Amino acid sequence: MIGYRLGLDVADHEIRAVLVARRNVRWSHRESIVGVDGLPEAVSRVIATMPRTRRRPHVQFGLSGARAQIKRLEGLPPLENEKLLNAVVRENTSAFFLARSRVVVPPLYMSSDGARFGAALDVSSVNTVMGEARRRGLLVDLVLPTTSALTHVVHDTVPPALRSLADDATPYVGAYAVANASRRTPLALRPRDAANTTSMRRMATAAAVLLVVVAGAMAVLAPGLRATRELRVARSMLARYGRLDSTATRVQDQLRAATQLLDTHARFETERGSIERLLGDITRALPDSTALVTLRADSAEVSFVATGPSVADLLPELGAVSQTEAARITGSVTRETLAGAKLERASFRLRRSRPRVATTKPRAAPAAGASR
Repeated sequence: MIGYRLGLDVADHEIRAVLVARRNVRWSHRESIVGVDGLPEAVSRVIATMPRTRRRPHVQFGLSGARAQIKRLEGLPPLENEKLLNAVVRENTSAFFLARSRVVVPPLYMSSDGARFGAALDVSSVNTVMGEARRRGLLVDLVLPTTSALTHVVHDTVPPALRSLADDATPYVGAYAVANASRRTPLALRPRDAANTTSMRRMATAAAVLLVVVAGAMAVLAPGLRATRELRVARSMLARYGRLDSTATRVQDQLRAATQLLDTHARFETERGSIERLLGDITRALPDSTALVTLRADSAEVSFVATGPSVADLLPELGAVSQTEAARITGSVTRETLAGAKLERASFRLRRSRPRVATTKPRAAPAAGASR
């Protein structure tokens, strides 16, 4: 079946249209754009004037005049990623194009000498043409600058297919070039809905075939699938009970570890409290005329150096200190004079008695599945 393409060349004040089938011109038309806001009406009249065909034609339109800009881009960053480079240009259109309004930028084109060219298409014009085409039930395949189509599609001043239009053929060269452009034409932009149409149709066909295959397979394999499902449920229940048993064992181990940690903490608090009380008892046992020079305490004994008028008199006082026993003087007693006062210096050692700490025995957790 013959496929038709409607090519539109949208200039500043006129629209030129051709209907092409197999690169042959079947119809041509020119429509003036009246006023600043006359583009929607002009596009609508062109589509309404077009003759009816067995299949709805696909629309490809180009912008010319002030509606499109093409220029060689200078000062681009040295990026090898084409997508990233296109994104840089799209985000900085005011730096590359003289755009008074919003524009859409097609993918950049690199010529044989390495120069990069870009185009800026007026967003309002693009949206207007696409909106009118969709309202008429037509699909837009391609949008591009008319100049790019003329440069890369048409190689003659007047293509042979347009010569049947006699002397009126020249104005339609741009529309004919746009109608015969492809996705590979430089600076061509394919709208998102057109790009998704083919893939959506393929996906719909594949989904329908898959549904038929699945329905047939279910009719044949339903009894076996039911038995397999019941077996899977039974295995899942057994696995769940096994996980519960392992969870109970893990919780029991965690409770035992927590109990041991609490016992260790209780012993630490008890020992720390006993050391504080021991130092307080020693301080209270020494008279005011005695001074502690150094003191060392651990879990086995307490030793300190004290100075006073008579250090030998300290032994009976130290015997009353709790948690200690066998207070004695180690080494010799030395005498010294400090600020005119005669003092004695001696080293004392006391052995600590180990306090009894009550430990909590961990209660065995009930086994998993045991009845209460």
